[in-house]
Amino acid sequence: MFKSLLVPIDGWKDSHAALQVACQLAAPVQGKLHLLHVRGPYPNLPRGEC
Repeated sequence: MFKSLLVPIDGWKDSHAALQVACQLAAPVQGKLHLLHVRGPYPNLPRGEC
């Protein structure tokens, strides 16, 4: 089915559930999981003068 899956993780319950599903999809074919830790947006930073 899937040989490689990218799973974004942000610490919420939904991302944990998505990781469990990804594990179930990858296990039968010994697929690889690539985890991506997603952070919240950065605050607005002042722009330098051009």
